[in-house]
Amino acid sequence: MPLVKPFRQLDNLPDAFRHGAVTIGNFDGVHRGHARIVERLLAHARQVDGPAVVFTMEPHPAKLLRPEQAPPALLDIERKTKLLGALGVDVVIAYPTDKAFLQLDAATFFRRIILEQLDAKAVVEGPNFFFGHDRQGDVNLLARFCQQAGRILEVVEPCVEQREIISSSRIRQAIREGRVAEARRMLTEPYRLRGTVVEGVGRGKELGFPTANLGGVQTLLPGEGVYAGRAYLDEGVWPAAIHVGPNRTFHEEIPKIEVYLVDYAGSLYGRAIEVDFIERLRDIVRFASVIELKAKLEEDVTATRATVAACEGEPSQKIPLGVPSVNESCTSSQLDHVAPSVDWARFAELIDAPRQFLLTTHVRPDCDALGSTLAMAGILERLGKEARVVVGYEVPRNLHWIDPGRKILCLGEDISRDALKNVEVLMVLDTSAWAQVKHMEEVIRSSTALKIVVDHHLSSDDLGAEMFKNTSAEATGRLVVEAAEHLGVELTPELATPLFAAVATDTGWFRFASTRSDTYHLAARLVDAGASPHAIYGELYEKETLARLRLVGRAMARVETDLDGQLVYSWIEREDFDAVGALPTDSEDVINMMLSVGGTKVAIILVEQIGGGFKISFRSRCHVDCSRLAEQFGGGGHQAAAGAMILKPLETARTMLLDAARVAMR
Repeated sequence: MPLVKPFRQLDNLPDAFRHGAVTIGNFDGVHRGHARIVERLLAHARQVDGPAVVFTMEPHPAKLLRPEQAPPALLDIERKTKLLGALGVDVVIAYPTDKAFLQLDAATFFRRIILEQLDAKAVVEGPNFFFGHDRQGDVNLLARFCQQAGRILEVVEPCVEQREIISSSRIRQAIREGRVAEARRMLTEPYRLRGTVVEGVGRGKELGFPTANLGGVQTLLPGEGVYAGRAYLDEGVWPAAIHVGPNRTFHEEIPKIEVYLVDYAGSLYGRAIEVDFIERLRDIVRFASVIELKAKLEEDVTATRATVAACEGEPSQKIPLGVPSVNESCTSSQLDHVAPSVDWARFAELIDAPRQFLLTTHVRPDCDALGSTLAMAGILERLGKEARVVVGYEVPRNLHWIDPGRKILCLGEDISRDALKNVEVLMVLDTSAWAQVKHMEEVIRSSTALKIVVDHHLSSDDLGAEMFKNTSAEATGRLVVEAAEHLGVELTPELATPLFAAVATDTGWFRFASTRSDTYHLAARLVDAGASPHAIYGELYEKETLARLRLVGRAMARVETDLDGQLVYSWIEREDFDAVGALPTDSEDVINMMLSVGGTKVAIILVEQIGGGFKISFRSRCHVDCSRLAEQFGGGGHQAAAGAMILKPLETARTMLLDAARVAMR
């Protein structure tokens, strides 16, 4: 697992963090533009077979040079480091800013920092990068220095949202004005405050809405208003209604931050708390009576529940980090293999002594989730361990074939929570997000076992586990293969079959952009170990039920087009499932059929859920970024595929989606 923490000095920097690729900047907020730079940084780090290094200055240089004009920070160094680590960075150097450092001219800065201390082989920056005393160096001078020193330089184009460049200053302005949903679309994670609960007057408790008064906040406060968000404590996450500003109903003019944790019971005084801002609900107003205030607070709580629930509809993977092409001067042998960035020696150390293992994965498990989990269980069993696979949801009917030994147990149906209390290691595969473990969440939170995550997705959560994550891997299945190799476990047909299915399906049967030459090498090794692509394909795509075909027929018959056929959309309602006897999983892949229509660039489908609302799926094969579309509705995903949940009537949801898609496609 990469070591990601702030280094506050360059002397005695571990050699493992030298000779790689570096980017230099403040990275305040860690927004999508920063993520684009990091994406290219990772590619160059792989090319030169070295670490991906972020060099930042703490505090911001403006606080020394122009303290009265220094911008308020969007996050502290700890959260900045965590977010950069989630993007795949190996090390963050938080260099202590002082006046002597700021006096270095551009040439000295380049020589001392980039060449001598870091010995960076590649440099990645944005077009507005400046360095050296009085910002005398720009990307043109940096290019000349790099050329003279034989270093690679890539200047990454900025990221654009609504026809404007994403920048930290733009995000600050949006947050100041309360436009937190807009800020969320530009950031890699929702805007978050961190503070300590201080004692208030206790008025909220008297009203039936006990609030936590947040003090000690060091970062930028959102503008006045009432917001929907999430509150994070050590023991869990709660929907939160957040008041920022004075309480005018009681004639108070001193602004404060009050957080009501929905359904939380207990004292919070003196505790640390973190709060995400998802959406602004309303202005602060003075109510004529306490009765009116209480009625409005009840509405705020209802709106908060709905807003937060809509954000948990699909896995949140904000920034797609496939493996892009690298500089053309690199050789084909350099591209044939991507070196594992996971510390498998540490993994082997952790699993050596324990004997009892519990393995699980995310809701609505797909082939990568189930295949990786089953294969990992098989690896552990070959090492003499006892490994149980337990999921919170029933395995989709079309994936029963992947578990011929019926090892997968469903919580509550096949096994009770009490039966899982004595495990020594709890391992979660293919997710590290609390929103994606749902029915297993209580088991994970209450377990005293050692917790391990093996995953290839981005997430700011860690499930309280030790992480073994590589966000550049095309599937978690790859990581399981790496684990088997390190542990000395031979790949048998029983292991190779679910692993091939994991890799093949997560790459769209090797069609998606995440597929690279190394993916085919991996697939070939799994075939050599006994996986049968023909048999796996047949199980996945050639065993349709009449009910599914009839459901697909209904959806395809409804397909409508817009923008001269470039945008296609359809919908499936609950009555459609009932009419043909189809299961919820039978709606999967309909969206890809729609995208296959000639001339189509973007496809959208709405599928009504049993509990209400519509699950939205987006697909794109053009410049339109599906993850950005999904984020407008509280969801997320990849550039080419994403999803969200909308708790609106069909006509309203459809209108909102089409309007957003039309804007994105212009």
